[in-house]
Amino acid sequence: MFGKYARILRLPGAFAMSASALIGRLPMALEGLGTVLLITARGGSYGLAGATSATFVLSGSFAGPTLARLIDRRGQSRMLPWLAIGHIAGVGVFVSLVEFHWPTWLFVMVAAFAGALVPNFAVLIRSRWSYLLTGTPGLQTAYALESLLDEVVFIIGPPAATLLSVSVAAPLPLLLSMCFVAAGAILLQLQPRTEPIPTSAERRDESPLLLARGMPVLVTVFVLIGGLFGGFEVTAVAFAQEHGSRAYAGPMLALWSLGSLVGGLAFGARKQATPLPKAFLLSLTVLTLVSAPFYFAPSVPVASMLFLVAGIAVSPTLIAGFSLVEGSAPEGRLNEALSWASTGIGVGIALAATLAGAIIDAHGAHAAFIVGSAATLLALLSAFTGRHEIRAGYHPAAATPSGRTDPGALPGGPEARD
Repeated sequence: MFGKYARILRLPGAFAMSASALIGRLPMALEGLGTVLLITARGGSYGLAGATSATFVLSGSFAGPTLARLIDRRGQSRMLPWLAIGHIAGVGVFVSLVEFHWPTWLFVMVAAFAGALVPNFAVLIRSRWSYLLTGTPGLQTAYALESLLDEVVFIIGPPAATLLSVSVAAPLPLLLSMCFVAAGAILLQLQPRTEPIPTSAERRDESPLLLARGMPVLVTVFVLIGGLFGGFEVTAVAFAQEHGSRAYAGPMLALWSLGSLVGGLAFGARKQATPLPKAFLLSLTVLTLVSAPFYFAPSVPVASMLFLVAGIAVSPTLIAGFSLVEGSAPEGRLNEALSWASTGIGVGIALAATLAGAIIDAHGAHAAFIVGSAATLLALLSAFTGRHEIRAGYHPAAATPSGRTDPGALPGGPEARD
């Protein structure tokens, strides 16, 4: 099972590249939940906490494609330091404003600024893997690896965030996220051999990327998958508090990620016989079914088991989805295409977190679970009705792009592609 992962990590620079991005991605599991924990710990409502977290994510989602387009043109090494500096400064100011009880409108504005400049390490690393492995079966394994590492982040992050916030200091998860962004940016800057070659503006297709065939459907599905994430994350905190302790939220979300880790590991190591568009639909169907029963959860232990089971379908859905986006992206616009997928998730998280927070304040946590479950059902319906567009737009590259490492050069020769 692990042979495929070992082979791609033996590419020159691949292990260091992936490890660097892993550190930079740790804030993904700290900043959203850390914002909710900080604001509610300082007396704010779940509605305010959800709206602020949504603002943070939404600003990054809207800024993401533009920043990704600049990264495609100018390169990761030129853009990443400035993004990291701006994001770290914004988070630091945000924490200070909340701690000293400044007006809500002011810290929400700062949250928007910090979110707009968040370095999207998940997009950067997938772009690097595509640069190394486009045209080989190893690319889907690489995407599976990164989804697995995302889940490792979310296994570690939520329990750590809740423990640190509740037991040590409410701002600590956000302060640690600043350190991880800085470390990830510095370490990734030291990996130039895996950086994709910037594409000059003259060679790039400047038509709106969302008009590319299949992309509107895929981005819509990613928005709705984000609705699952945003709805369930905020609701988990409120559900845990209603049942005795906010600290239960971290372990519940960690079990969700653990299930996703197991599902992603199996999906990435499988024989890739099922066509990718069909695998995407199948995984979405399973995700819809296992996300439905949360409304009826009577206790934290039952909800925890539901999170574990539901997580198994998360990574396969994301792996297949990102692979479809990569195969649908116009030449020279991969960062931008992947950023649109990430933007879709961010928009969904923001809208669902806001809606779930309002429902929690009005009706309690059980009712708010409907937000995530409904979003997943709509994602499946969107993918099913748009399945022909997805298939028509998916054209995986068949050739090794010039200027990058050939996977056939790995120990073991061409069989390393399998």
